Order: sequence, then C-alpha cells, then structure tokens
Amino acid sequence: MRSHLLIRIAVDVGAEEWFGRKLPGEGVQAAKPGQNETGVCVQEEKCRGLLSGLCRIRERRRERKRRKAEEREQVCQQQERQTIFCQVEEGIQKLSLEILEMTGGWDNCFCVYEDTVRKALVGGHGYQTGGEKGEDTFLPGIWAKYILPGEFDGYLGRLWVEELMPEAVLPHFVILGMAPCLPMVIEKYAGRMKSLRWIMSENDCESEVQEFVEDFYTEYGLAIMLCLVPAGQKRLQAVCAEPSNILDFSGDARISLTKVAKGSIWLDMVSLEEKRRRIIGNSTGIVYFSLKEKWKLVRKKSPFVPPEML
Repeated sequence: MRSHLLIRIAVDVGAEEWFGRKLPGEGVQAAKPGQNETGVCVQEEKCRGLLSGLCRIRERRRERKRRKAEEREQVCQQQERQTIFCQVEEGIQKLSLEILEMTGGWDNCFCVYEDTVRKALVGGHGYQTGGEKGEDTFLPGIWAKYILPGEFDGYLGRLWVEELMPEAVLPHFVILGMAPCLPMVIEKYAGRMKSLRWIMSENDCESEVQEFVEDFYTEYGLAIMLCLVPAGQKRLQAVCAEPSNILDFSGDARISLTKVAKGSIWLDMVSLEEKRRRIIGNSTGIVYFSLKEKWKLVRKKSPFVPPEML
C-alpha cells in the first residue's frame, strides 16, 4: 500500500533471553543453613569436635570465608548483570534510532508482534489482554522506554478488512461475528456472492442489522441467511456444506472445524496465531489468510511515498 510503510524487524527474544544471550537472574543463591562453602553438612564435625575449642575456631573461619566468597560472587554477578543490561539497552536504543530514520517520528506508528515476541517485550497474549503476574519486567520496561508506538489494534477497520478481501475468491460466503464496517463491505462485494450466511450473537443483532438484511435483499436480490447464536453461548461455529469464504470477525481462537467444507478459505480478520496453528496444523484442507501472514510475506513493489506528498 502506497499510503503505509511496513518495517519488518527480526527480533530473537524469548523468556529472559535476548538474541541468544541469557539474561542473568537476581543474584546468587546463598548456601543453606548448616552447610559450609562446599555444601557439606557441618553438624557432624560439631559432634566430633564438641569438646575442642579449635574445632569451633575452625568453623568460624570457614563461615567467614564462605560469606566473603558469597559477597565476591554477588559483586561479580551484579557487574555482569549490569554489563548485559547496558548492552541490551544500547541495542534497543540503536534499533529505535534506525526506525526513526525511516519513519521521521512515532506519530501514526504501531507495532505488530508475533505472540512469542509480544510475551517477552510487552507481556500478555494479544492486543485485547494485559500482562501476567510475575513475568520479568526488564525487557518490557526497556522496550517501552525506546519503542514508543502502541500495539496495532485496527484490524477490524474497513481499510484493513479490504486488504484481505481479494483472497475471498469463492462464490459462497460465511461471516462470523460483527464489525462496524461489515454492511459497507458486504455491499461492495455483493456482486461476487451466490450465497451469504451471517452467524452472530443475539446481542449483536440490533434493529439496524435487521433493516440492513431486508434492504440488502430488496436492492441486490440476495437473501442473507441470518443465524443467531444464544447470548450465553460465546463460540460461533462456521457451517458450510460447500467450499466457502469464511470471514471471521469473532476474535475467538477456540474454533470448531467439523462442519466446514474442505477447500474453504478462512480469512482471520483479527490475526490470531493460535487459530492459524489449529487450522493449518490439523490438515483441515482449509486455506488460511490473515493480515499478519500477509505482512510476513509482502514484498516491496514500489517506493514508499509519504501521504503528504501524494
């Protein structure tokens, strides 16, 4: 798209790991009570030398030696941690400057993360959810310090929905869920539809939806099969006897594919990686598309032109 610049960044990051380098923990583990610096229990030595003052002196010396060794080890580990953390921060800062050279600023910029990268750098499992308790905060803190854009959450906007619509090449359509842009999208592609089944929750079926279905039949001569799911039932199940384009706006990764015809095309409008794994990994015979997958494979077609210069 000539109005948008896509910057792909390879980030090798995992749990407490940055580009293959393991981030150190909070410090060394102290020896357990009753153990000397080698980890050997000293209670037996006390029993054997209970009447000997020399034994007690020797034990005190060992204890002092052990404590000094622990202190030296803690200082070394702290210095190592600080060095690694500084290197990681410098790397993220450098990355930030390289991005700014291409964008000119952070305005109107957004981040799109793979799930594993999001968990390490942001926390949480999706743009709808937050972080988890107890997770490490160093990388998310440094990342947020230099990479200012928030996570992209505009998947259901008309501009991005229509980015996937060219993949809907079959004549039969099934829609799961609801989005504000759907009436306009349905009207735009009505000429390609032989059938349309719209599955949604009862909570989403307002009077405007009923009016749209009636007006659509009057204007285009195609009856929309409106299937309402009880309000207490969260999961929307796609149903199609023939291969169909499934426009999935549900945002639910837990899906049932038992009633979906092989050869169908699944357009995951919310780009959930777990849903992709379930569809592709089970050899369902269903072709999967999402914006995330499209952005992974996109190739440069023409020079980027900033909107103000168009």
